Amino acid sequence: MDIQEFRKRNTIAIRYEKIDDDGVYWDTDYIMKFDEMKMAINLDRSYSADALNTNHQFTTPYYIMRLIDAGYLEDDHLLPISANPYDIDENTIDLIDDVFDGKINYWLPVVYVPKTNNNEYPVDVKKLAYVMKGAAHVFAQQDKNVRTNDNTSEAKSFIDEFNGSIDIFFPNHTCENLLFPYDQEEGNDEELTYNVIDKVVRYLNDQKIDPKYTYLGFLQGLTDDRRISQKQKRMTAEEARKQAETEKNIAHSEKVKAVEDAEEFLAISESYNNDIESKKKYIAELERNLKNKESEIEYYRSAFNSQEEKPLLFYGKENQLYEGEIKDLVLATCQQYIEENEPETGNYRRVDVLKDIVEQNNYEGIGKKKVEELSKIMKKINNMTPQKKQAIEALGIKLEKGGKHYKGTLYGDSRYTTTFSCTPSDNRGKLNKVSEVEKQMF
Repeated sequence: MDIQEFRKRNTIAIRYEKIDDDGVYWDTDYIMKFDEMKMAINLDRSYSADALNTNHQFTTPYYIMRLIDAGYLEDDHLLPISANPYDIDENTIDLIDDVFDGKINYWLPVVYVPKTNNNEYPVDVKKLAYVMKGAAHVFAQQDKNVRTNDNTSEAKSFIDEFNGSIDIFFPNHTCENLLFPYDQEEGNDEELTYNVIDKVVRYLNDQKIDPKYTYLGFLQGLTDDRRISQKQKRMTAEEARKQAETEKNIAHSEKVKAVEDAEEFLAISESYNNDIESKKKYIAELERNLKNKESEIEYYRSAFNSQEEKPLLFYGKENQLYEGEIKDLVLATCQQYIEENEPETGNYRRVDVLKDIVEQNNYEGIGKKKVEELSKIMKKINNMTPQKKQAIEALGIKLEKGGKHYKGTLYGDSRYTTTFSCTPSDNRGKLNKVSEVEKQMF
């Protein structure tokens, strides 16, 4: 731990460094400006060259919890800073309208967690709120039946359409709000939680911070102030010397000059030594940051080179509804293009490139197999028995009966729905249904 004081600006800076056993450096900086009664807390993660390639969970510093408990943190406009989720019920539902419609101001991102179709949370909202304390507001819908009263608001359609899907709203309106679809498969909540936290942290890291609220900026300000102070002392000593020379009593003037020269020498020496020490600390901090970044680059390079396959594309905003889904959809699209456009003679560059990608990525045809299995099930259906219903649901299509039809939803994501007749008509109708499901879901 390193503590520095800038008395002239009534500011204290603290750097706390923690090194995990697996080679990860956690630097927490506290910059307290007493004149403004404002504190900046910055958390930075870096890696040593031999750091283990593991997933390091993020959480905001515990000191924020102490500030919250003591009541020192100012509200974010209308929203209190808390380590607990903000309950959205019939008394606070209008707040969602205001956030969706941009009617209120806020500094920190807002994470909205609605209930699923089963009236349960898609993630552990208490854990999410604690991890994000001081970095984001977590809103939690108390009951699935709670709806906004504003029928003209985009919020209502948004809430109704994506059951259980998590939304992030950013205070900077140039940043696009994000939607994270909910996957009902068991165990997905941890991945969903990680994705939400990751996006919030990335947003915060992109925000420009006033240098005076950073540890490095503090050291730079301290160095600059000492340099200016040294210059002022030299100017004062020079003025005193000139004044002494104008004295009528030359002997006295010479005596004064000797005294002033001695004092000037001592003052400049002391100031010079302080300036050198300050610059040494500043240079050491720059070198340390550079070394950490070099180690971090080496860590990522090592992790990248250890992969047998090199990534071609980045994931977008969509979460996978089942294991390997997104990769399979991309490769299936490539394979479809190849089959439709491969020439009988000669070569097409696009076909050759796509064939190479498909061959190098172990295309399994997961979606294709699901469609083939659905086709077999549909051919045998004359009426929807419990066994056949169970077989369709095993493909990831959840069925709920409504009148003479079943409503089918892909892994609980209400964006992808279709209907199945309780008593399918002819084979042509069954094949059309399979084709419809293939286009919409697989």
